[in-house]
Amino acid sequence: MALSLAALARRTSAATLDAAILRFLSSSAARFSTPSPPRISKTLPNLDAIAAALRSSQHGEVLTHIGGRLTLFLFLKVIRSLRDSDAWVIFFDWAGAQQGFLHTQVTCNALLDLLERARRSEQIVVVFRRIFSQDCKPNALSYCYLVKALCRTGKIDKACSTIAEMAREKLVPDVFTYNVVIDTLCKARRISRAIEFFETMPEPDVVTYNTLLGGLCKNGRVAQACSLFGSMEGAGITPSDVTYTTLIDVFCKMCQFETAYGLLQLMASRKCSPTVYSYCSIINGLCKNRKVDQAYQLFEEMKLAGCKPDRVTYNTLIHGLCVKQRLHEAKDLLTVMVENGFQPDKITFTALIEGLCTTDRIKEAFVLFQGMAKQGCAPDLVTHTVLVSKLCILRKLRPALSVVRNYPACPEAVILYTPIFRELGRRRGFDRAARLLQKMARRGVPPNVVTYTAFFKGLGDWKEGMRAYREFRRMLEQGIEPDMVAYNVLVDGFCKADRLDMAEKMVRYMDQSGLPPNIVTYNTLVGHHCRKGKVEAIGELLHTMVSRGRQPDVATWSTLVAGLFMVGQADAAYSFLNLAMSQGYTREALRFKAATKFKW
Repeated sequence: MALSLAALARRTSAATLDAAILRFLSSSAARFSTPSPPRISKTLPNLDAIAAALRSSQHGEVLTHIGGRLTLFLFLKVIRSLRDSDAWVIFFDWAGAQQGFLHTQVTCNALLDLLERARRSEQIVVVFRRIFSQDCKPNALSYCYLVKALCRTGKIDKACSTIAEMAREKLVPDVFTYNVVIDTLCKARRISRAIEFFETMPEPDVVTYNTLLGGLCKNGRVAQACSLFGSMEGAGITPSDVTYTTLIDVFCKMCQFETAYGLLQLMASRKCSPTVYSYCSIINGLCKNRKVDQAYQLFEEMKLAGCKPDRVTYNTLIHGLCVKQRLHEAKDLLTVMVENGFQPDKITFTALIEGLCTTDRIKEAFVLFQGMAKQGCAPDLVTHTVLVSKLCILRKLRPALSVVRNYPACPEAVILYTPIFRELGRRRGFDRAARLLQKMARRGVPPNVVTYTAFFKGLGDWKEGMRAYREFRRMLEQGIEPDMVAYNVLVDGFCKADRLDMAEKMVRYMDQSGLPPNIVTYNTLVGHHCRKGKVEAIGELLHTMVSRGRQPDVATWSTLVAGLFMVGQADAAYSFLNLAMSQGYTREALRFKAATKFKW
C-alpha cells in the first residue's frame, strides 16, 4: 500500500523533502489540499503538439492539447516529458501565467532538476533569480542546484557567496553542496579557502575528506594531507580505498615507496581490501624509477592477494620491462596478459616498439608497427611520435622521415616534426631544416611555436644568425607568437654567436609582446658578459634585474663567479662571491651549481 504524503514527509529530512515530493507525485495520484482536478486521461497529452504550440507562441492551444485545467500533477508530467531545455523553460513560464496555477518550490525545483540533469548550468544561473519570488523563496535543494551550476561554469566566488546567502536565509547546505564547492576550490588551487569551508561543515563525510585530501596532495601539501588522514578516525569517518590510494599515489610520486607500501599493508589490516588502483600506483612508481624487480614482486603479491590485474597494470609492467631492455620478459608477460583475457592495445604495442628501438632492433620494431592494424589496433599519433623520436635518437633520419610522410597530413601531426628538427640540428642541417619548414606548411601541417623552438635550438652554427632572425620574422608574420622558451633559445643562440645586439633585440621583442625576461634570460646575458669580462655591464644588468623584480638566484651567482674566474677577473669574482654570500648563499652551493675546478 502506497505511503501517504504526510507519512513520506515524516520519514524524509527537510533538506531532501522536495526531491521526495517530486518522486511521490511522479509515482502516485496524490491528493492535494486544493480541489480535486477533473479526471484526466491515462494517455499522455500530445507532447509534440504542446512543444510546437509553445515555440510558435500559440500558447492558447496548449491548454487544448493538455485536455483540461492545469494541475501540479499534470505540470510535472508534461514538463518531464518534453524533450529539450528551451521547451521546459517556455512551458514553465506559460504555466505560471495560467489562472489558478501558482509556482511553488516543487515546480521551480522540478525545472532546476531537469536543467541540472541536462547539464544546462548556464541556464540554471540565468533562470534561478527569475523563477523565484517573495511568495516562493528558494529552499536548500534549490540553492544546491545553483551552487553546482556556478561551480561548473567556473564562478566559484559566486558559489561561495551563495553559501553565505543560504546562511543569511537560515538554510543549511547539505554535505553534497559543500563537497561540490570544496572540489571546485581544490581544482582551482585555492586550498586555503577549501579548508575554511571544510572547517565550517557540520558533518563532513568520507567524500569530503577524500576531496580535500586529493586537493592537498595535488598542491604539494602532503604533511597537511597526512594530518587530515590521521584525524579521520577521531571524527568517526572510516577511510575508504580512495583515501588510501590517494596517499599511496602521492608517496609514489615522491619516490617514498616504503611509506606507500606501508599504507597498502595498513589498508589490508583495517579490512579495506587494496584495489587494483592501489597496487598499480606503486607498480607504476617503481617502474618509472627503474625498480622493475620490485614492481614485478608486487605484481605477484597482488595476484596472491586475490586482486586481479587489469590491462593498465599489465601495460605498466610491460613498459617498465621494455625500458630496462628486458624484452624477453615483456613478451612473456604479454602472453600471460592475453591468456587472462586482455588483448594488447595501442599502449602495449607502443611500449614494445619503444623497447625494440632502444635495443636497436629497428626491423622488428617496424614489423610490429606495420602489423598493428592487422591486430585491429591501428597505430595512433602517440605510437608514431614514439617511433620517430627513437629513430632520431638512433640517428636513423631516413626511416624517421618515412614514418612522418606516411602519417595523414593534419595540424596535430606537427608533433612528429620536433624530433626531426633536433636531429637535423645535430647534423648541422640548417638548409634542410629551413626547407622542411616550408614543406610542412604546403603539406597542411603548419609549424607551431614548439616546431620553431626545436628549429632554433637545432642551429649548431649561430654564425647563420641573420638567417635565424629571418625565420623568426617569418614566424611572427604567420601569426605564431613565441613563448618564453623560444625567446630564451634565441637569446642564448645570439649570445653564443657573440651577437649581443641581436640578443638585446630579442629582449626588446619580449617586452613588447608582454613577456618580460625571466631569470633564465638574464642568466644567459650574465654568462655572455662574464665571458667577455665586462664587469661594469654585469653590474648594470644586475641592477636592471632587481629593478624589474627578478632576484638573482644560485645559477646567476655561480655563473658570475665561475665565469669571471675563467677569464682571469679574480678580484671581480671574489667581490661577487662575497655579495652572493651576503645574500645567504654558501660557497658549497655555488661551487656545486657551477661545477668548476676553481678553488675559491
